[in-house]
Amino acid sequence: MIEAFNAIYIFKPSAIWRLDDLGGNNFQFTQVSTIGALSSKSIVSFQNPDNGRKQVFFWSHHGPYMFDGQNATYLGFPIE
Repeated sequence: MIEAFNAIYIFKPSAIWRLDDLGGNNFQFTQVSTIGALSSKSIVSFQNPDNGRKQVFFWSHHGPYMFDGQNATYLGFPIE
């Protein structure tokens, strides 16, 4: 689980879920990706010094990915 992009994201092995606070102790889970992380230790978030944006990198069953809050982008093509 990480806090990023003004939300909380839960990384499971085969999905990423966003936890939305609807107010009044009401919460909603929304699946935002069908790609997930191998473990919580494979998730790293940092602020990009070039553009100031937060970026999240993680390792899935398929290899390395970057997550921008909406999409998981595969990064392994250059090393295949």
